Amino acid sequence: MKLRSALLLFAALLLAWAPVALAAKAEPPKASETEFDRRINEIDARLSRREWEPAATAARAAVEEARQSALGAGLARSLSRLALAEAGLGRTEDAVWHWQAAQNMNPSLFKAADTLASFGAAGELLAANRLRRLDEPPAGIAIQPADTPGLQPARRLQGDVPELPAKLRELSVPKWLRLQAVIDEQGRLRQPVAISPIPGMIYEILEAARSWRFEPARKDGAPVAVLYDLVVNAPAEKPLTEIAPLSGDLAKIEALLRAKSWREAGKTADKLWINALDHPATSRGFLAVMLALRALAQAGAGEEDGAICRWQAAQTLEPLLYHADLSAYGAPGELLERFRWGRQMSDRPDALKLTPGGEVSRPEIRSQVPPQYTEAARRAGRQGTILLQTLVDDRGTVRDPVVLESMDNPMGLDASALNALCGWRFKPAAIAGKPVPIQYILTVNFGIQGTSPPPVLGWGSSPMYMPWYAPEPFPRSTPIVEPP
Repeated sequence: MKLRSALLLFAALLLAWAPVALAAKAEPPKASETEFDRRINEIDARLSRREWEPAATAARAAVEEARQSALGAGLARSLSRLALAEAGLGRTEDAVWHWQAAQNMNPSLFKAADTLASFGAAGELLAANRLRRLDEPPAGIAIQPADTPGLQPARRLQGDVPELPAKLRELSVPKWLRLQAVIDEQGRLRQPVAISPIPGMIYEILEAARSWRFEPARKDGAPVAVLYDLVVNAPAEKPLTEIAPLSGDLAKIEALLRAKSWREAGKTADKLWINALDHPATSRGFLAVMLALRALAQAGAGEEDGAICRWQAAQTLEPLLYHADLSAYGAPGELLERFRWGRQMSDRPDALKLTPGGEVSRPEIRSQVPPQYTEAARRAGRQGTILLQTLVDDRGTVRDPVVLESMDNPMGLDASALNALCGWRFKPAAIAGKPVPIQYILTVNFGIQGTSPPPVLGWGSSPMYMPWYAPEPFPRSTPIVEPP
């Protein structure tokens, strides 16, 4: 009977996957380009003709359009064009700030020196203000180390972390950022380096930071320049059982994990996962906890790639899990803590950006796992498309998956799609034969028979944000907070 049910379920699973790699280079218009791509190319043409004011107006409009997307897609490209136009208009301070903000979102912008040189003096200004690396002292500014004896640290007098736009606030991902900047002798914030997996968050906080004012650091009474660090939404490091009070089957699985019975915990959790997906009353929060527990069991059993991906997927289903302290589960917990959603960028901020300089080969699917078409969705006749974004790293493994467009309602389809994606493996993208990480967008069609997948959205579009579903037993996600 169980086999028959499984076969019927598999027959009911009618889906199509359509992966498309995101392009990072501005090229002449093509039939496949988005409207946003065409607008960027038009701005580039105006910049090449030194039509600075019309280019600035168009670039500002492109920035505002990009701000409306859930993740801030397209912000780096549009902001870099605004910086060029401002440089051409002689607005040096604005140009340098916007240029460095754009590089924080994508360090590969106009990487080739001859590309910027083609814009004359405006391009030369930008080329002379490339983004510094994290912890690197800026050229021409003497920085006092934080451990200098007698150093009085800088103190913020004015300015707050801004409220994020509605779509970004409601996007179901952990929202964190690390900002390191120079506070100069006049108390101005300069040379910002921001790390976050969300371009829109980088833009909003850096735009606000321009107006922050500080009492400068002092050494022997004289003002000095220092590096200033700020972390927005640092992990709260609360035990998993405090963030998500566990009972029943979840408590049994958690006890097995504490006892380091990884295989038994994994088998129990996998069975519960299949049943939970098919139950119409299963909440989003319950599925998120299930993914986290399954990730711990996998990590304990040595299946690290799938474990990391599922742990990251769990945090997008319920961002409060980002704050979990997993140290109670030994080495597997310590492993997963190093891979909170988007945190890989802290260790490799440059490595996760697509670097121009050659033809980019697309990732190729080596193996894939079909998602479970949940019983609740099948009975309700739910049909539609879920849009996912992920990082395919330079080993071909899946990292930092997130749902850009949902059709949940809620019936477990988002969780099913994320879980399946974590079982995929790729031949990585490559430049000149060298594997490189790349952002990747793909669609999952549930219950659609005899149709081709809809067009895949690129960075130039404005994808819908995921609606909120109260994830019992969690409270509503906490707002962005800044440590004192």
